[in-house]
Amino acid sequence: MGNGTKLMVTHIATGHTIQFQDFALTEFSDSLSTSWSKQEVYGRMDPIMNFQGTSREISMGVSWKSANSDFMTARHKEITQLMSFQYPTYLATDNALAIQSPPLLRVSFANLISNAGASDKVRADGLICAMDGCAYAPALGSTPEASPMVRVGGNRTGANTGLLTDGADAVILPKEISLKFKFTVLHEDSLGWHYNGDASSYDWMGPKNASFGPGFMPGKYGGGPLPEKSSPEPPINEGEPSEVPVAEVGSAVG
Repeated sequence: MGNGTKLMVTHIATGHTIQFQDFALTEFSDSLSTSWSKQEVYGRMDPIMNFQGTSREISMGVSWKSANSDFMTARHKEITQLMSFQYPTYLATDNALAIQSPPLLRVSFANLISNAGASDKVRADGLICAMDGCAYAPALGSTPEASPMVRVGGNRTGANTGLLTDGADAVILPKEISLKFKFTVLHEDSLGWHYNGDASSYDWMGPKNASFGPGFMPGKYGGGPLPEKSSPEPPINEGEPSEVPVAEVGSAVG
């Protein structure tokens, strides 16, 4: 993405951190699922619904596209480290049963994955998450321009692409990489609505002045401050085309 936007992933047990950047955001979803215990009762048309809980899952996909072998090599190193983050820590290397800490992560991505307060814009704590896996998918082209780069330790005489045609130790570097992952969010605060004694007064129990979902809870509900009101836009004259600004989602590095 442009403007230096970073996706930060920290392995909580070890403290190791990855910063993904210069990617295109290909997909994103923040899903909340509510669980109910459904009980059918004889003679009643509608079931009795007992609430059990609400869970939150975030899935996203990013991609890089570049013919620069050094750039793609650096992305491979970052993805390899992310894959290693899906394993726990152990007290003893010779005892697989002595798990010390599970592979929980802290993830931060702009306002979409954030635990930052509205008045603390530089804070990037992120959300504690359990990763449900990741998928690395290199693009395999059918044309010479789209085919992966193959390098065996050096540049060929008279060529400037670093490509060699054979060798047992060849390194394949795709010109396009896609990475997808999904997180289950483990909130650090109680979520819900607190009754204040007045039937018309309920406050949000989540952290004050902190984001939830893509934005901030309005202050009138006990959350952060209300967003500033923007000045009304002038009316659009009928028959005249209107210009709609398009926000840049992301740009791959070429």
